Amino acid sequence: MKRKSERAKLIKSMDMIFREILLYRDKVCQYSYKTENLQVSHYISRENLHLRWNFENCHIINGGIHLFLFHKRPHVYREWLCKKIGADRVQWLEWQDTSYCRPLYTYDLRMKKLELLKELKKCKR
Repeated sequence: MKRKSERAKLIKSMDMIFREILLYRDKVCQYSYKTENLQVSHYISRENLHLRWNFENCHIINGGIHLFLFHKRPHVYREWLCKKIGADRVQWLEWQDTSYCRPLYTYDLRMKKLELLKELKKCKR
């Protein structure tokens, strides 16, 4: 079995912290207000590490809506997100996704993890 790298472990732990923060923030599916099968939905793919932990890019969404509506009909996701955060912010996310970004090194990820931990601490107060 292949061992996970330090970087992969760091990203996984950041995902778990981020999910917890989003659950504090959103509490229910932001599209349907359902309370079961809640998932973190990324408008811009998680592959873009610059936006992976961006609070405007991500929302808690019911799994069925996430996979069977937003993944299959991205225009519906975009339309909904424009109403939620504004068309200008959606365009900014899309621009960030297509513009050149410097790589995120493990050090950068560690710093981002510290920011997420601070945010989580605020949520728990």
